[in-house]
Amino acid sequence: MKKRDYLTRGLVAIITIMFLLPVQPLFGSDSLTGAQDELPLTRDLLKQDEFQLTRDLIKSQKKLAILKSMGLTDKEREGFWPIYDDYQGKIDKINDRKIMLVAGYAKTYMEKSLTDEKALEMLDEFLSIEKQRLQYINVYVQKFKAVIPPKKVVRYFQIETKINALGNYALARGVPLLK
Repeated sequence: MKKRDYLTRGLVAIITIMFLLPVQPLFGSDSLTGAQDELPLTRDLLKQDEFQLTRDLIKSQKKLAILKSMGLTDKEREGFWPIYDDYQGKIDKINDRKIMLVAGYAKTYMEKSLTDEKALEMLDEFLSIEKQRLQYINVYVQKFKAVIPPKKVVRYFQIETKINALGNYALARGVPLLK
């Protein structure tokens, strides 16, 4: 197996863990059917500092994977990384909003207190989060195009899209369908 494949698989595992850590303890074991309706006793196991440490580890692994996958020249790296760091800061805030939305859903789901009004509020928040993500992508595509060639900009956003899809899958897997 190629060195790059190992790196990709490791990154996939780390990202999956990142998205599951804050969410999975909020739901019972059968997240698709909602068969278990009690919050596990371990929900408080993950402390905020442990979550932040895990997130920092994931971010450094992601950055390493991007470094190895992008093939940037020294000059390109000089311009790329400051923009990347700024973009990731914005995306982190979006991901925090998504985690808070899922946590709010988990609470109302477990309490069986989700009203139609609250469901619509949550849907509006979800759409707002996705709209903000797309706005950031549009802004940062232009910024990246100023410092790296267009093919590398596309490559970078392909990587981001794959990572985001993995995280979304892991997050969705831990969310029970509304009854």
